[in-house]
Amino acid sequence: MLRYSVDLKSDYKFLLHKNGRGKHIIEVDERLTNFLFFFLVNYLKYPEDIAYSPEISGFTKAKDTELFSEEELGHLIQVYVPNDDKGFDQVHVLTSFNVTYSIDFGSKQTKLNTTTSFVAPIFDINQITQTETITIPKHQDDSYFEQLNHKSFVKRFYIISSLYLIAFLFSTHFIDYTVYKRYFAFLLIMPFVWIFIEHDFLFKMSNYLKMLVFSILYLGLGYYSIQQNTITYDSIFCCLLTAPLFFLLYQKILSSLYVAVFKRKPDLMNNSNTVKYLYEVPLILFTIVTSLSLFNFFAHVLK
Repeated sequence: MLRYSVDLKSDYKFLLHKNGRGKHIIEVDERLTNFLFFFLVNYLKYPEDIAYSPEISGFTKAKDTELFSEEELGHLIQVYVPNDDKGFDQVHVLTSFNVTYSIDFGSKQTKLNTTTSFVAPIFDINQITQTETITIPKHQDDSYFEQLNHKSFVKRFYIISSLYLIAFLFSTHFIDYTVYKRYFAFLLIMPFVWIFIEHDFLFKMSNYLKMLVFSILYLGLGYYSIQQNTITYDSIFCCLLTAPLFFLLYQKILSSLYVAVFKRKPDLMNNSNTVKYLYEVPLILFTIVTSLSLFNFFAHVLK
C-alpha cells in the first residue's frame, strides 16, 4: 500500500492495482494523515463482518511531529499489524532507520526491541493486470453526522433532561443545604458535560433547540435555587449555571464560521489540530470567559 500525489482541491482518490494472483496494491491519497493511514492498515487487517487473514503492509512518509523525531520526518515508514497481535487497536511502525514502534489509536507510542530490518517497497508496473480508481468525495466526512442515530438521541434527551430537572428541583426543596452543598458542584457541572458529549447531535436543528430549551430551564432552576438560598451565588456557581447556554450559543456561531472557511462541519472525533485549535479550544474558552465575566452582573441582580 503506497501513497501518491493529487490535486489538493480534488476528491480523495485511491488506486487499486491487481496482478491476478491474489496480491493487490492500493495507492492512497497523500492527504491522509499518518493516523488515518494507521486506521486504514488496521481496518484492512481486521475488516468488519469479513472473515479472512490477509498479509497487510503499508508504506508512507513520517510527518506527524508528535510521533516521529526530526530525523525520521519525511522518510518512509512501514506500517503493519503482526500476526500475533492481541490489541486489535494498534499498528506497528518500522522506520527506515530500523526502529520499530507500537502505536495505538489513543496516540500511545511504545518503542519495541526487534531485529526487523526496513526494506523499501518494490512497485513493478509490469505485473499489474488491472487498475481501478475509487473516488471518495472530499467532504465525505459530513456523512458521519448524517448517519448519527438521532432517534436514539431524542429518547435519551427526554429521559436524561426530565430526570435531571426533577432531581434538581427535588434537591432544592427537600435536601438540607449542609448535605446538598457536598454534591451540588457535581450536579451543576453535569449539564455542561452532557451537552459537550452530545456535541455531534447539535448540528441537527431540532436537537439543538431541545438542548437550548433544556439549558434555559436549567438556568431558571439555578436562579430559583439561589433565591431559595440553596445555592450561594459565587463565581463558580454562576459559571456552571450559564456554561451550557453560552456553550450552545458559541457552538452555533463558531461552527457556522468553521463551515464557511473549511466547507465541512467540525468533527471533534477526528483529533485534527485544525478542529482542536480553531474550534474546540475557542468554544470552551469563550464559554468559560463569558460565564465568569457575567458573575458581577448576576451577583448584582440576585441580591
